[in-house]
Amino acid sequence: MNSFYLKFLLIIIALVFIQHKGISQNQADTMYAYLTHEPVLVDGEANEACWETAKWHAIDQVWLPFGQTMKAGDFEGRFKLAWDSLYLYLLVEIVDDSLSDDHSNPLDSWWDDDCLEVFIDEDRSKGDHERNNNAFAYHVSLSYDAIDLSSSGSGVNYKDNLKVEMDTIGENKYLWELAIKNYKSSFKISDPEASRVYLHHKKLMGFSIAYCDNDETKGRENFIGNMKM
Repeated sequence: MNSFYLKFLLIIIALVFIQHKGISQNQADTMYAYLTHEPVLVDGEANEACWETAKWHAIDQVWLPFGQTMKAGDFEGRFKLAWDSLYLYLLVEIVDDSLSDDHSNPLDSWWDDDCLEVFIDEDRSKGDHERNNNAFAYHVSLSYDAIDLSSSGSGVNYKDNLKVEMDTIGENKYLWELAIKNYKSSFKISDPEASRVYLHHKKLMGFSIAYCDNDETKGRENFIGNMKM
């Protein structure tokens, strides 16, 4: 582990909130994200030493439709984590046989297009989160918008909260690289830096990741996450 400082975040896989379905699930699993020597250049190329050492974690649990499996070749996903004081870094490898982005307006039915969904509960409060900033559910689109719900239930584009780049690395295979800023629940989009949180050794966070997959219809056909429901 010589490419990491031996300092870590405790990433608790204990936050899943599936919007528009009224479903909530907690699970006490823990991952460690290690401090990187160098900031990650978000370019979709994964050239940093931290990515050579970080462990892959699977995105392989079908959340929707419940109780079903996906056909072979439709989807595969996995991810890695790293951090420094400024960002939580994500490297995500996706195999998707058909990319779909049917809604030109990023605030229109964003969950029905192919997108990554990243759930962040900065202080692992596990409190109410659906229409506030106690936690974020970033729906990261193919055009790098990052949509979540406002207090009124409409969409808000939080694309300034993160950096994203995706690159094609093979047939139907895509590499996403993300750097995510972190905020207290007092976050206001008009003044985000006032509630910025800087990461530190042994910090505890709530986290999970999923992928919204749509191949042939106008709606989300599958929702695949990294933890069992």
